[in-house]
Amino acid sequence: MTFRLLPLLATIFLAVAGGAARAEPPPPREWHRLPPEQREHLRQQMREEWKRLTPEEREARKQAHREAWGRLSPEEREAVRAHFQRKFQSLTPEEREAWRETMRRQHRKHHGPADAEEPTWK
Repeated sequence: MTFRLLPLLATIFLAVAGGAARAEPPPPREWHRLPPEQREHLRQQMREEWKRLTPEEREARKQAHREAWGRLSPEEREAVRAHFQRKFQSLTPEEREAWRETMRRQHRKHHGPADAEEPTWK
């Protein structure tokens, strides 16, 4: 059952990280097989689609994702966390730092100068 939830949770992760929208990515197992240029093109389409949404539509999608996460059992949540932890650990130190920097930039972009102090995660 957990593996059937991974595509849903990967979509939720992409939505939170930058905006999954009507531009549907391929299933997760096929996503990583795409050439980097094609993956970036799909990400850009998703970002553009997210920007076109009204604030109400964005909040409705975020709330739907929160509710979907809330419906998971603690075991399913832990399985998803473990999955992403394994993915993170498989990255090289340079890739990890690049990922962290990307997340920091996104945080500053979305939370503006008032909250721009260093994020609590490291």
